[in-house]
Amino acid sequence: MRVSGLILVALGATNAMIIGESLAVAAQDEFCLHEVDTEDHKCLEACAATKFAQVGVNQTDKCPAEFSTVDSQHVVLQCPDGVTNLRYCPDTAMNVTVTMKGEDEMVARKALMTFAVRDEYCLHEVDTEDHKCLEACAATKFAQVGVTQADKCPQEFSTVDSEHVVLQCPDGVTNLRYCPDTEMNVTVTMKGEEEMVAHKALMTFAVRDEYCLHEVDTEDHKCLEACAATKFAQVGVTQADKCPQEFSTVDNEHVVLQCPDGVTNLRYCPDTAMNVTVTMKGEEEMVALKALMTYAVLDEFCLHEVDTEDHKCIEACAATKFAQVGVNQSGKCPAEFGTVDSQKIVLQCPDGVTNLRYCPDATMNVTVTMKGEDAVLVMVSFADQFCLHSVDTEDHKCLEACAATTFAEVGVKEKDGCPSQFNTVDSRHVFLQCPDGVTNLRYCPDTALNVTVTIKGEN
Repeated sequence: MRVSGLILVALGATNAMIIGESLAVAAQDEFCLHEVDTEDHKCLEACAATKFAQVGVNQTDKCPAEFSTVDSQHVVLQCPDGVTNLRYCPDTAMNVTVTMKGEDEMVARKALMTFAVRDEYCLHEVDTEDHKCLEACAATKFAQVGVTQADKCPQEFSTVDSEHVVLQCPDGVTNLRYCPDTEMNVTVTMKGEEEMVAHKALMTFAVRDEYCLHEVDTEDHKCLEACAATKFAQVGVTQADKCPQEFSTVDNEHVVLQCPDGVTNLRYCPDTAMNVTVTMKGEEEMVALKALMTYAVLDEFCLHEVDTEDHKCIEACAATKFAQVGVNQSGKCPAEFGTVDSQKIVLQCPDGVTNLRYCPDATMNVTVTMKGEDAVLVMVSFADQFCLHSVDTEDHKCLEACAATTFAEVGVKEKDGCPSQFNTVDSRHVFLQCPDGVTNLRYCPDTALNVTVTIKGEN
C-alpha cells in the first residue's frame, strides 16, 4: 500500500510538471500584436500560436501592463497575412484571439490628468488691446487661421472667459467632408488676464506700446502729436515719437479712425482700420515767451537790399534759408535804417521763383519789411541836395521835396527841408519831372530829374 501511494504521488507530481510546462510553452510560443488608442485609453491585442499579420494592428507583443482590464474577447479564423480570403488558405488558416483591453481606473485617471501636459499640441494668439488670449489645443499637430503663436497662452492669462470644442480638419481650412479620416477635435479657450496684471498693463500700455509721430510748428509754437497702438502713417506728420517735453499743454485732442497708411479710404481697410489719437500741444508760457524773444536773433535767415536813392532798405527774413528775387545782400538792413514803413508776410517756395503749387511740402513764410533811415541820418544824406518845403499848419504836416540839383515845384516855395519838429514820415514817393516843375516831360528829356516828395508829421 505504501508503494502504490508513492507511485500515485510521483504520478501527480509528473502531471503537474507537464501542465506547468504546457502553460509555459503556450506563453513562450504565442505571437502577439497590439495597437494602442491613446484618445480612448484602449488597447487591441491579437494573439495566435504562430506568426501572423492583422490590418491596423502593428505593434509587436502584448498590450502594455497598464491595459489590464478586458472589455471584450473573440476568436477570429483568418489567413496568416490577415488579408487573403479563407477560401484561398484552407491549409494554413489559423485562430487569432482578439482582445480589447482597457486601462486600470487609477492609471486611466492619471493619464487623463497628464495627457494635456505631455501630449497636447497648442497654439495661441494674444490681443494686447483687449488683454485677451485665444488658446487652441488638440491631441496632435494642427493649424488654425489667425492663431499662429506656439504653445499655450502666457501665464498671466489665467482666467477663462469661454471654452468650446471645434471639429475641424488638421489644416484648419479644408471642409470636413474632405477629411473624414483625419478630422480632429480642437479645444478653443478665450482667456483673460488677472485683474491686477490687466490693471498694470492698462496703466503702462501707453508708455510701453504706443507708436507715436509728431510735427512741430515753430512759427506758432505748437506740436501736433498722433499716437496709436500699432505702427501707422499720417500725412504731414513725419517725426518719430511724441512731442518734445516743452510742449506740455494740450490745446485739443480727438480720435481719428483711419487706415494704417493714413491715405487709403476706410472702405478698403475694414479689417485693419485703427484709432489714432491726435493731440495739438502748446509750449509752456515761459518757454514760448523765451523762444519768441530769441527766435529772430538765433534762428532767422535774412536778406536785404538798400535803395540809396530813396534811402530805403527792404529786409526779408524767414526761419530757414531762402532766396528772393532782387534781394541779395546777406543779413538784416544796416542799423541806420531804424524806421519801419511797412511789413507783410509772403508765402513762397524756398527759391523765391517756383509756383506754390509745385512745392506744397516746402512752402515757407518770409517776413518782408520796408525800412527807412532815421531822421538825423536823412538830414546828413540830404546835405548836398536842394530841397523845398511847405508847412500845413492846420494838419501839422510838412511836404518836403528834394533833388540832386535846383528845381521848382508848384505850391512848394520854402527853401531847405522841413523844420526839425516834423520828424515822422507818413509817406514818400519819387516823381520824374522837368526842372521848372511845369513843363511836360516830353519837352525836357535831357534835363528831367527825380524829385523825392515826403509827407512828414510832427511827433
